[in-house]
Amino acid sequence: MEPTPLIQSDQTSLPWGPRQVGLSLIGLVAIWVLTVALASVVPDGLSSMTLALGLVLEVGLVVLALGMGPGNNPRRLFLLGLGPTQRSIIGWAVVGALLSMGLTIVYTILINVLGVDALQPPPPPDRIALEDVLPLAVVVIVLVGPFTEELFYRGFAYTGLASRWDFWPAAYVSAEMFAVSHLDIGLLGPTFIAGMAFAWIYKRTGSLWPAILAHSMQNALALAVAVS
Repeated sequence: MEPTPLIQSDQTSLPWGPRQVGLSLIGLVAIWVLTVALASVVPDGLSSMTLALGLVLEVGLVVLALGMGPGNNPRRLFLLGLGPTQRSIIGWAVVGALLSMGLTIVYTILINVLGVDALQPPPPPDRIALEDVLPLAVVVIVLVGPFTEELFYRGFAYTGLASRWDFWPAAYVSAEMFAVSHLDIGLLGPTFIAGMAFAWIYKRTGSLWPAILAHSMQNALALAVAVS
């Protein structure tokens, strides 16, 4: 029998659903507006400040996931998918990362063939700027970002939608939210693909940890390419 997140096998215990996911968009927009507004007054080249603003966004995602989701429910970590899994975390994380990156490569090739320049993924961040703040970049991009984003977009949004909807529409909507939140048209395709892949990994394992690790692996590789 295929493992599923705890809440999907016990919907009566889930204190949120599609309505709360929809309402969370208001908070998500507020966080985006605040972060963009703060970023607009940061002088160019202050990479450490930019990364610090990224942390503000990540903290906001955690607050939204907990506040709109399980709240003070004593089972909140399990309800958000942070419970154990009988599947191999590392093995399934590798599957998720390879699936996401493989499909992204196919997507990029198609975009190049079709000549749709607007959808071209953006180039890596400036190497020198990253090297100056590499420890902070690793914390934000490789550790904190994957955890908070998976907690919100998969643990909260996908889980809330999947408690009432079938897998594909729930995964699609949560992946669209994830993609749009990056505020870059060039990232819409790659992040949507990643969101679908990580939702599938979550469904297959019944735990958010493989998806978090897959997301972290993917970001670590992107960071390594950027500073190489």
